[in-house]
Amino acid sequence: MITLSKVNKNYGFEAVLENFSMTINSGEKVGLIGANGSGKSTVFKLLAGIESPDQGMIAISQGLKVGYMNQMIDYKEQETVEERLLVNFDYLQQLEERLRELEVTMKNLTNNQLEKKLKEYSKLSTKYEVSGGYTYQSQIDQVVQGLGLDSLKGNLISELSGGERARVQIAELLLTEPDILLLDEPTNHLDFKAINWLEEYINNYSGTVIIISHDRYFLDKTIDRIIEIKHGQAEEYAGNYSYYLTERKKRYQLALKQYNNQQKEIKRKEETIKQLRNWGKQSDNEKFYKRAASMEKQLAKIDKLDNPDLGDSDFNLDFAADRSGQEVVVLDQVSKTFGDKLLFKNIDLKIFYGQKVGLIGPNGSGKTTLLRLLLDEEVADKGKIKLGANVKVGYLSQHQELEDQDLTLLEAFRADAPPMYESRARTILASYGFKGDNVFRYIKELSGGERVRFHLLKMMHSEINFLILDEPTNHLDIKSIEILEETLADYQGTLLVVSHDRYFLNKTIDSLYVVETKDVKHYAGNYDYYQQKIKLEKARQFREKENSKKNSNKKVQIKSQTSSSNSLKKKLEAIESQILELEVKLEENNQLMMEPQNLNDYEYLNQLKDDNENIHLKLEALINSWEDISLEIEKV
Repeated sequence: MITLSKVNKNYGFEAVLENFSMTINSGEKVGLIGANGSGKSTVFKLLAGIESPDQGMIAISQGLKVGYMNQMIDYKEQETVEERLLVNFDYLQQLEERLRELEVTMKNLTNNQLEKKLKEYSKLSTKYEVSGGYTYQSQIDQVVQGLGLDSLKGNLISELSGGERARVQIAELLLTEPDILLLDEPTNHLDFKAINWLEEYINNYSGTVIIISHDRYFLDKTIDRIIEIKHGQAEEYAGNYSYYLTERKKRYQLALKQYNNQQKEIKRKEETIKQLRNWGKQSDNEKFYKRAASMEKQLAKIDKLDNPDLGDSDFNLDFAADRSGQEVVVLDQVSKTFGDKLLFKNIDLKIFYGQKVGLIGPNGSGKTTLLRLLLDEEVADKGKIKLGANVKVGYLSQHQELEDQDLTLLEAFRADAPPMYESRARTILASYGFKGDNVFRYIKELSGGERVRFHLLKMMHSEINFLILDEPTNHLDIKSIEILEETLADYQGTLLVVSHDRYFLNKTIDSLYVVETKDVKHYAGNYDYYQQKIKLEKARQFREKENSKKNSNKKVQIKSQTSSSNSLKKKLEAIESQILELEVKLEENNQLMMEPQNLNDYEYLNQLKDDNENIHLKLEALINSWEDISLEIEKV
């Protein structure tokens, strides 16, 4: 069990945690959320023993081992990934070495000496087996494969990228199998395959897991309780992230009602006090003054409620976009090799004005290289890349570096923005969360999330009509991500976004390109639509494989089974035909949306959009029916 009771923690004059209390039971999976700077990482450091509270108590049941990802950053200069992961099993390797030595020694021994060594060998063998000696290598392989580190095992850690090092740290942490697992933004450098594996790993983990993450799908699939840090204190929600959203709104509405009722009561009392004083003055009657004084004392004793808020982020976004040409970017038979690795071969890709496009793929598949080709920072080995007329690109890099690190925020903003008074510049900066003296902080002092916000601010004040965002959610808190989602939904320009945040992709895109096996495949929908298509294709392949097995084995089927199976197969074929028709209609609608003569016909565009939403709903229902019938066929 973990208990934090009335904990206070300050950094200088700034209070981060105030009277903070929480209890987490053994085996619980808990999400710790809150705005950037709210104290989430501070709680982790307190639990890991890296920092101590200024006041209050922290109690962790005796003997429990705490694992914190950021603790493991001390690597040897010439250490490989595999060597680092084996460090956790030094004891077992020493046992292995001693067992091998005994095997060699015993070959030349007889009688009492041999018997003595046999006893030692037997004792060590038992200890080796009980300690996991026969399974630790498979444990390492499981984690390495799950996190996509297979190809990096022999690489020096000193030569890895920041993202690759982060994956090694997660692997190392998981292999220590702590009783309490503290994961701080674990999905930031994982592709979808690794995220899915980690979700399953956490769900099967027997220990306690506490997760800080902005990945709302990940939280939904891994945790069963939310603790939100708000104004330095803990607010608990007994469910996953989706439950938290619903319950938070209910609590807000109740608190707002209570606050408004109290404000009405206070106002009524104040007016009564004012009236009593007027009457006392008019009649020169002391009794009215006494009653007014008595009521003032009652009013002073009221425990006044704070005006509730939903914890919304304190910055606003508003992209303005001038019109570009119909074709924003075209890739025609493009090939690209990076070193000895062929990333793309003869790929075609088109993005039209107003489209919201996602780009996904495994780590190392070439997503960033593809962006660099579009930005003219790389040259294709073969093929043509063309940007359309009047296209003005705004690019947010995954590793955001701002130009002059020694400028203050105010200086850097005014250097790039149109001429304006300092007061106007400070007002704009304040609307993005940079308030008061924060505008005098140096660029080099900004956190990852602040860098993203500042770069977005600079893009807001440029005439950009093609936004390219590379992992924009990595350093933002959930509230800031929600504001970015709302802004991009209203954005009138063209969007291309690389992201591993599935929730974000579903909220912002209407089309998806997937980089896989040296090609780029298009899906006319968001991430959930892509997943449905993948599931459908896998089920279809499985059914074809099973049918092939049955045919090759020449099994004799009972007539009733054959009849039943044929009936189901006809239903399945009919559903497949309906799915195909709807997908063709979806593609036709998307093409109509891009036609120049339709771009200003907002009523028609809304009709097409509504039609597409209905098509997606029908597709979801058909795919579910398809899966049910496929299962019935397998049973027959």
